[in-house]
Amino acid sequence: MRLPVTFFCPQPGELSRVDGPPVEETVRHWTVPQPARMRAWVVQTVLRLREVGYDVAIQPTLPETGIVVLLPEPHFCEAFYRQYETTHRDLLIVTVRADIVGFRSPLADAEIVQNGYFADEKRVFHIPHWPQPGLIPRDPGRGTAIRTIAFKGDRGNLHPDLFSDRFHQFLGEHNIEVRLEESVDRLTPQPWHDFQEVDLLIAVRKPWHEGDLFYNKPASKLINAWHAGVPALLGPEIAFRELRRDPLDYIEVASDREAMTAIQELIDHPDRYSAMIDHGRKRAEDYTVDRITERWAEVLFEKVPRLAEHATFRLSRSLPLALRRVWNCVAMPPARHEAWKMAGYVYRNIRHSIT
Repeated sequence: MRLPVTFFCPQPGELSRVDGPPVEETVRHWTVPQPARMRAWVVQTVLRLREVGYDVAIQPTLPETGIVVLLPEPHFCEAFYRQYETTHRDLLIVTVRADIVGFRSPLADAEIVQNGYFADEKRVFHIPHWPQPGLIPRDPGRGTAIRTIAFKGDRGNLHPDLFSDRFHQFLGEHNIEVRLEESVDRLTPQPWHDFQEVDLLIAVRKPWHEGDLFYNKPASKLINAWHAGVPALLGPEIAFRELRRDPLDYIEVASDREAMTAIQELIDHPDRYSAMIDHGRKRAEDYTVDRITERWAEVLFEKVPRLAEHATFRLSRSLPLALRRVWNCVAMPPARHEAWKMAGYVYRNIRHSIT
């Protein structure tokens, strides 16, 4: 059974992008942090699906039937609640857990997540994030020399060790330039797509709770590095580890000392550096735009529609929205870390409402 699919986008200004230039020309310039999540998860997905012939809608109003896909972020949820009426009870609601959302939305009859760690392939489905739009790969003419190491992201996400004097002294002794390509503000484009002069990518976050791994970020930095032909030094995160199949996938480091050891190893063994590039290109074949588009189509047109046939969904859609949210929480109970995130979100909202 195929149900109509509508992406809910309560930002009319973004809808013009759907009918603009060809998809690659449209998305290649999306290097501004905001509203990057909405463009990456909503607008780009619609463009990609339409490009290969799938009939999907995108609109600022809720449809009355079929599947509706939305980001469960404040602006989207406020618009959803304003518009929702009893005529919308038959909607099968699919939420997308982008990296800013640390827990499953109670609105979700089904959920799309960017890490397989959360997926059960019953009501929670893993779809990898899209590769960086307009990605420019490393210049192969640079050979195996390591002259530039780059971090593409916000400075606050970088481990404090990587600002240490000993780490920068080590890099200086080896004539390695560090490029921190961070967000200056929320409106200035950043060269996160440009790897032409990058020889190593580094992405190691600040320490998390003892014994825990970061779990709410996708493996985008690793996948982009594979596509770009750039070896990566990455921190201990669930997203990276679940993609790891071979030591050549990336090098895991958790401190400046481990990073220095890894860099020295690649300097001393240029054959390994070359092998990581070649291996990464092969791994990237599993995370192309075509493969991810196929996965979106599989989830939206095959897997999610089956839920509409279940007795549990037929019961939940007969409930008022408030009770439906409770039902979804019971049907898909949050994990421990999700519960903590959810409690923090509720606490902040309560504080905001009384101040």
